[in-house]
Amino acid sequence: MALELNEVPLFAGLSEAQLQWVAQHSTPLSHDAGVTLIAEGGRPDALYILLDGALEISGRAGEREIVYATLEAGAFVGEMFLLEGPHPLTVRTRRHSCMRAVALRDAQHMMAAFPNVVNRLVETLAERVRSIERVALYQDRMSSIVTVAAGLAHELNNPVSASVRATEQLEQAFKRLPSVVRGLRDLTLPQLTTFEALQREITNGVRQEPALDSLARSEREEALTAWMQARHVEEGWKCAPTFVSMGVEVAHLERLAAAIEPPLLGKVLGWLEAFLLSHEQFRVIQQSNRRITEVVQTFKAYSRMDRAPVRKVDVHEGLDNTLLILRHRWGDGGIKIVRDYDRSLPPISAYGGELNQVWTNLIANAIDALDGHGTVWIRTAREGDDHIVVEIADDGPGIPPEVQPHIFEPFFTTKGAGHGTGLGLDIAYRLVTERHHGSLRVLSEPGDTRFQVRLPVTLPE
Repeated sequence: MALELNEVPLFAGLSEAQLQWVAQHSTPLSHDAGVTLIAEGGRPDALYILLDGALEISGRAGEREIVYATLEAGAFVGEMFLLEGPHPLTVRTRRHSCMRAVALRDAQHMMAAFPNVVNRLVETLAERVRSIERVALYQDRMSSIVTVAAGLAHELNNPVSASVRATEQLEQAFKRLPSVVRGLRDLTLPQLTTFEALQREITNGVRQEPALDSLARSEREEALTAWMQARHVEEGWKCAPTFVSMGVEVAHLERLAAAIEPPLLGKVLGWLEAFLLSHEQFRVIQQSNRRITEVVQTFKAYSRMDRAPVRKVDVHEGLDNTLLILRHRWGDGGIKIVRDYDRSLPPISAYGGELNQVWTNLIANAIDALDGHGTVWIRTAREGDDHIVVEIADDGPGIPPEVQPHIFEPFFTTKGAGHGTGLGLDIAYRLVTERHHGSLRVLSEPGDTRFQVRLPVTLPE
């Protein structure tokens, strides 16, 4: 049932004359479902009093839209005109709705004339900001989990793929071994001794020389293939890539040819290629498994800190773990990361997980500011005997001077709608200042933006 103005809680206690003033200075509206009254990132143009129907308050987080609240008859929206900056959320009709709209200039006059209305507006504003912040904080936490998951998937992709490929090649090498091993039965003891010595020399010296570029690699493969063709080694071109990868040169084969003549030479080279390929793939699998273990341990350390109480924390470890987690956002070569660490810094008393969230927000912002190209610097330094400073800088376009005073305010963002809650820097600021009794400030001009985090070595009781 539609309400009258005197039934709206916002106007409770107003006299007939005051209600008449509201009626004269408001516009009746009627909208079907799905009509947007206030757009996210825009500014309210009126205070809307809902008399019938329902309104929905929502906001975008990436590709998703989150519904924060549903308002029924008697509620109002638009009170956030009291705050500076764009509206953080979208307000639209959930079903056919009737309301009255009070233009902002008249709303300000109403506030000056009716103190009771002011109190209710401010109380509602405070409660909605707290409610929105709770949901946004949860969303920010979920966003961090998505970031960690994406980073973990990215970091595991290369070693897992390498291990799979190595396993497939290893299987092919083992399938060939029975056919090539038969040739070794015809070797004399001196020939077998020469072969085994060369085999040990090659495997012990593998990877000690610098990696070859594509041209040098191709030239070595051609030289080895030509050498084997001249000695009537069948399908020698199949052996050449493995020989080059393992550092085998023509001089090695010459030593083998001096002791073993064709056609036995071809069988021995076939065994050597299968053995070296197996050796190389075992090495790749071992390296991949070590890398997987390192990545998982890093991510576990990053995640476990969220449940840890105050403890001694190495800020460099936290920064490096954060960089690893965010590498899928900067590791394509367009962005360079420069670490300038003072390794003499002592461990500090801190909530490790909360500091990780600070580093994640600040480094992610620096990466985003570069738009795919530029440099991020991470510096640490001692300040006196009882404080350290962590500085995260980038050479992006900078933060306009008129924006800088507002960047730590809740819901303030320079990103487009759906690309930021406006809480990342607010969260970082409060974690540094309230939880760790430190300070966070920004210095910015085109080509040089710096966020400086100052933290005590020991948290006060």
